Amino acid sequence: MSQAEEKVGAVGLIRVAELEITVTPLEQFEELALDRELRKATEAEAGDHYTRCRPLLDAMPAGDRLEAVREIVRLSATKAPLSEVAIFDFRCTPAGLAIELWWRGRKATPGLTREGLAAVITDENADRVAAGMFELLKGGPDKKS
Repeated sequence: MSQAEEKVGAVGLIRVAELEITVTPLEQFEELALDRELRKATEAEAGDHYTRCRPLLDAMPAGDRLEAVREIVRLSATKAPLSEVAIFDFRCTPAGLAIELWWRGRKATPGLTREGLAAVITDENADRVAAGMFELLKGGPDKKS
């Protein structure tokens, strides 16, 4: 790691295809903004409650659907948030990883763009990239992925 990377408090490196991203700690307000953006993106990808529940509704006997639809309407009316599991699952998708790595890498990785990340993080490498990022965030032993 170069002295420039150490000065910005680098946590470690993530390599994705030809990109090498220097992950840095975020300030509290940045963590909050990242969390908000991930929640919004998770909601957008998940769709509304009815869309999420439609496969289950279609599989239910007709007599059981009324109670399920009532619950969907209640959830929609109360604007029930997605679960933390759903948000974590989105963080591990290529789209979620592109958002998070852009936030965590933009300070110390010149020229890093969301579009560039989206181009190299794929379904095939997303698990490896997510595992490397989470290892760095928890202070993994080798500080590299």
